Amino acid sequence: MLNIYFFGVVIFFVCFFKQYVTVRNLRQEDQILAQQKQLESQNEELERQKSQLMNNKKILEAEVLEQTESIHKRDDQIIKMQNSTIIALSNLIENRDEDTGNHVSRTSRYVNMLTKRALEVNLYTDTINEKFLENIRKAAPLHDMGKIVVSDVILKKPGKLTDEEFKDMQRHTIEGGRIVKEILSDIEDTEYIDMASEVALYHHEKFNGTGYPYNLKGCAIPVSARIMALADVFDALVSKRCYKEPFSLDEALQIIREESGKHFDPFLAEAFLGLKDELSECLNNDRL
Repeated sequence: MLNIYFFGVVIFFVCFFKQYVTVRNLRQEDQILAQQKQLESQNEELERQKSQLMNNKKILEAEVLEQTESIHKRDDQIIKMQNSTIIALSNLIENRDEDTGNHVSRTSRYVNMLTKRALEVNLYTDTINEKFLENIRKAAPLHDMGKIVVSDVILKKPGKLTDEEFKDMQRHTIEGGRIVKEILSDIEDTEYIDMASEVALYHHEKFNGTGYPYNLKGCAIPVSARIMALADVFDALVSKRCYKEPFSLDEALQIIREESGKHFDPFLAEAFLGLKDELSECLNNDRL
């Protein structure tokens, strides 16, 4: 009888425990389901916020792109207007001397030809690229802006300049660099401004350090100014001046060959000499 009672008690507790465990498991499952729903809800909210952030990002990117394009367009318009004005001023300056007429357009053409050639033969690839070509095209016409401060007496003198007159002529480089920077000061393209100023300031420096205004030597002279120097001297050689008759193409190229490594960057001089056919065509067209 005792055994039956004991056995009944055991069965009761076993059943009670099973029921307890079952209830507890159900509660845990309910809690887990509730937590899962909460997580799903949080994930949905996060996804919604993420989607909203992505949309906001796209809107901001579109606005920034639109503003950037607007700024670039405005800069391009300003540069075009300023270049037109500056080129007109440069033409007025060079027309003070009949012998140097069209010097701006001719030197700009030679600069463009030489820079393209340098690109083709991979010269100074760390500096010369398509952007460099674009900038130097715009900068070349400004190289003699500083001559506005030089008197007609000196510019048109048929004979050799005195030391004092030559010193005054040298001022056009420093003044040119300053004037160009002032004129272009409201443009955001600093690379173009710097190049235009460099071309005006350093185009009379010589590769061996005997040029002016600062006796810069070799690679201390900006590449843009080294290119401008070749174009400037070549045009002076093949053009009539109040103090000389024009040299022939062969004579001019021979002088450049002799001055390679002295007046001119030897690598750029070699590239320029390789343009003989194109230069001949330019000169023939100019004489028509």
